[in-house]
Amino acid sequence: MLKKKRILICISTSYPLAKDDLSGHFVKRLNQIFIDQSVIQMDHIIILCLDRRSEFKQGFAEHSLEYYLAPTEIRLLPELIEQGIQKIVIPISAFGLSSNLGAPDALSHSPLKSGVGLVLSMYRLWQAYRQLKHCVKSTAHQSYVLAHWAIPSALIARHDQALVYCHGGDVALLESLPFSSIWARYAFQSSKTVVCVSSDLKQRLEKLIFVSKKSQSKELITEPNTELNIEPNIEQQSTPLLKVIPMGIDEPKPCSDTLLMLQDRTKGLIVVSTVGRLVPIKGYDLLLEAFAQLPKELTQRIVWCMAGDGPEREPLVCGAKDHGLNLIALGYIDRHQRDALLAISDLFVAPSRQVGKRVEGAPLALREAALSACRIIATDLGGVASLLDQLPAEAITRVEASVESIAQALESCLTKTMASDQVDQEQQLLRNMQTQAQKLWTWKALTDEHVSTLVAHIN
Repeated sequence: MLKKKRILICISTSYPLAKDDLSGHFVKRLNQIFIDQSVIQMDHIIILCLDRRSEFKQGFAEHSLEYYLAPTEIRLLPELIEQGIQKIVIPISAFGLSSNLGAPDALSHSPLKSGVGLVLSMYRLWQAYRQLKHCVKSTAHQSYVLAHWAIPSALIARHDQALVYCHGGDVALLESLPFSSIWARYAFQSSKTVVCVSSDLKQRLEKLIFVSKKSQSKELITEPNTELNIEPNIEQQSTPLLKVIPMGIDEPKPCSDTLLMLQDRTKGLIVVSTVGRLVPIKGYDLLLEAFAQLPKELTQRIVWCMAGDGPEREPLVCGAKDHGLNLIALGYIDRHQRDALLAISDLFVAPSRQVGKRVEGAPLALREAALSACRIIATDLGGVASLLDQLPAEAITRVEASVESIAQALESCLTKTMASDQVDQEQQLLRNMQTQAQKLWTWKALTDEHVSTLVAHIN
């Protein structure tokens, strides 16, 4: 008997569809790992995602093996599968979501417009998923579902035993909904495994799904990754295994041209860097005010290299000018340019704050800074706190999400950086942190765990 070919259907609200699109690049990276692993034996992967671009082009993407298929042409899937195309991307037009704002940030920035847009986008995603499932079924292939972000992806695939990945904003959205526990159990009603990118997210999800006090008291003291159960009187449904596996990061490969440019522009100055969307949750306004509180002789010796774009760019640039701060606003940079920035940085700051129920999950930029051996200042919140717990305490400084706390940490770290008698000791601490980051967070270190999770799900 011939073995059925395997298709992995990946639903994601965030997926990079252009060269300068930073959204969900780790989803694309993980999909490629799954395709490449012979133990999984996945013949095709079909990505159903939201599209924030202004125009759609059908066919093969430039410098890519991905084939872009319009939602109206889903009926052509069997032909493309027969042609042996490994990766087929079906982008669904997003409503009310810009290219430089994720759904959670868009909801914070414009709740009514983005809320309506998210519902409409979810409906279109659900419609396309139904057509896709019907079409794949007609090919007689065996299909498996991978859902990135519980809302809306896990909700859309709630009957299909999806392997679900939770990244942060989706759990915060669940927490903010009325009857959040009911919504959570509804979204995960057939899921066998849910992967959280940080232990903080896992704990928050446990509180949503395992609502029985008696059940919680038993289950929350179990070892990580053990099977969790709830009281049988809650709809008699099974509950998922919750695992903690971060998304991976790549070893640094700095762009040589960017490295030379930055070295020239920052010559003789202490480089403080930030990397991320310029939105309220990142807390860059707190960092700006903290800089303003430093002694003038100190601020004159530093330069803030701010990478990223978003609605807060203009206020931050204007604020830095008003305070007489040296600022290089780099805007969007690709991963190799980012690696170059981190390579010349003396200090990396992640001053994120809590916005409603939202806190940072497991920010890639902070882990990339650790891998590039940057001294780190970060707010002790959410998933960031669990990341900091895994790094050498001497190489990091934990702060509160307040101007005063960040300013105090800045002054202390910058003073240490200028102290020549501590250079060798400091470099050794940072090398130790770099080694720890390599062991914990690189794709090389995490691939086996992601792969074994999918294999167990398939079997």
